[in-house]
Parts: sequence; C-alpha cells; structure tokens
Amino acid sequence: MCLHRAKGFGYILDYLGIAIDERSLPPKKWTAIVHSSLVFGLMHHGVASSNFDMTTGIFFSMLIINGIGGFVFGALFIFMGLEFAIIAHFTADVVLHVAGPMLVKE
Repeated sequence: MCLHRAKGFGYILDYLGIAIDERSLPPKKWTAIVHSSLVFGLMHHGVASSNFDMTTGIFFSMLIINGIGGFVFGALFIFMGLEFAIIAHFTADVVLHVAGPMLVKE
C-alpha cells in the first residue's frame, strides 16, 4: 500500500512528487526524523522563553508546533535534500517573523 495516496499530508507529498511506501524508507530514518524534530522544537525554547512566561502549556505547545516544523524540514532533508530544507525553513521564518507581524499590525 502506498502511503502517498492518503488524504491530507499525502496529497501534498503527491503534489511534490514524493512517493512514500513502506519499503522506501526504513523505520530507523523515520525514528531519526522524529527525534530530530523534537530537538528542533527544543532548540526554539530560548526564543519562546524570551517572549512568553514559560508555563507547562506554552512549553508543550511550543514543542509541538516547532516539532511539526522540524518533522517537515527533516522529511524534506531526507527526500529532497538539504537545499529544500533550508529554503523551507527560510520561507517559514520570513512568513512568521516578517509577513505575519505586518498583517497583524494595528
């Protein structure tokens, strides 16, 4: 069964031309992507703690939100290469830190 035919994120992968089935990527690589996404989320703790009072809820939401980004960037690195992961991270930073505040500005 090909996983890229699934709904949601699978459509995005299919659009990008990334075919994923069970044989294409060993479980060790998926484990590495998950662990690196958690480290990626933890690395953003300094930025989050400088802007918010760190409560347990904010800490876990910061970890989950940045972990999702880390998962996507890690998968892009594995499937598409380092350049795509860097471009995606740069694009996300520009959207979140430049365009986002300009749209929310009162």
